[in-house]
Amino acid sequence: MDAVHIKSGRWKYMVVARDDFSGWPETVGLVKLTAKAVSEWFTSEWICRYGSPKEVTVDGGPEFGKELQDAVKKAGSRIRVTTPYYPESQGMVERGHKQLKDALVKMCGENGGKWKKYLPLVTLADRISTKRTTGFSPYELQFGQLPVLPIDIETKTFLAVEWHKISTTEELLEARAKQLEGKEEMRRKAAEKLKKSREDAMKYWDRRMAHQLRSPLNPGDLVLVYNKAIETNWGLLFKNKWNGPYRVIKQINNGPYELEELDGTELARRFAASQVKRFYPRGKLINTKEDTEEEQSEEDESINEEEVFEETTESDEE
Repeated sequence: MDAVHIKSGRWKYMVVARDDFSGWPETVGLVKLTAKAVSEWFTSEWICRYGSPKEVTVDGGPEFGKELQDAVKKAGSRIRVTTPYYPESQGMVERGHKQLKDALVKMCGENGGKWKKYLPLVTLADRISTKRTTGFSPYELQFGQLPVLPIDIETKTFLAVEWHKISTTEELLEARAKQLEGKEEMRRKAAEKLKKSREDAMKYWDRRMAHQLRSPLNPGDLVLVYNKAIETNWGLLFKNKWNGPYRVIKQINNGPYELEELDGTELARRFAASQVKRFYPRGKLINTKEDTEEEQSEEDESINEEEVFEETTESDEE
């Protein structure tokens, strides 16, 4: 689940919840983005409609704070909080943001203030569109059949099944069994394709982040932090995007870093490895491996010279 800031109109925020397997989205427009508003919406539109999810993933923003987390736990679900301003940690829902926003822009034209009016229609379009990762639409994976659209009823396609003509239990059971059989086969194929898609994405990400995975920062290292929040703010595009320096406290399970100010004040949130880079103070020489070996060699020579001098002095005294 994630939130998007839309500046135009009275309704300034869009919240999106998306099923991790099927990609099924639920959306809402909000005037104020608060944990209470998000909690009430998620409870009524997701939990009361589809039941308790196994796990809910959110970032560490205040809109997903105590009220929402308490509601999720009360429903018997686990909640996982990821690093704020790090879209890679919520890949599916973050990718869906751009598609929804682009579609809303095209539907609204110059009148962007009416985006909430078109949100249900754009959400439906998302639900019935085939996803590259699974090969099926979220609607198909959710209900086990293709959606029946107005054109299907008008042209009387095979999707518009005339259920009212089924008169016996045998006919009903046969129809339902075929539905379930098709749904299970569909889900099996989708699961296989989704697994392969995620494995490929993981391999690509590991290659891309290999330098950071192999050379983790150590406690005490000075770092800069990338301010990803200003990427989409035109007024801040030419501002310095790196904040700091800060000092590394530790890395959590080869993942995000805990940082502190130089005076020892711990920062409230954690930062993903891709948002952190090593800081080199100006005027300070960067010691390479060769430099270190050369310094060690010079130090050894100095020690040897001192030993020779001491031996010579002792000999002269005798």
